Amino acid sequence: MAARLVTAHWGAGDLRALASGRDGLGRPLPAQAWMALRRLGWSADTPDGVAVNDRIIRIAQEQAQSSRPGQPTPASGRQGNGTR
Repeated sequence: MAARLVTAHWGAGDLRALASGRDGLGRPLPAQAWMALRRLGWSADTPDGVAVNDRIIRIAQEQAQSSRPGQPTPASGRQGNGTR
């Protein structure tokens, strides 16, 4: 799920939106990566016919945010290293 989310939003426009730290209404993005991605409208969709608990979806969103090399995670400010 995380890989699909990253692939879907690997474009320059989406990455600029995330790097700006603001949502489409100009509000600061939340500190939690999963909530920041949801605020941007990026969802970790499950494959058709698969039911997944929301906690698992949030984990996938956190992983997607932190897996991009050199990108700070909103929750921690640490630099991601792509090893997750």
